[in-house]
Amino acid sequence: VCGEKQRFEKLMEHFRNEDNNIDFM
Repeated sequence: VCGEKQRFEKLMEHFRNEDNNIDFM
């Protein structure tokens, strides 16, 4: 479960970075 949560947080962070990149463009 802990690993699953960590993976989920990593995924959320990835999406946040994607949004930032789009915002930057």
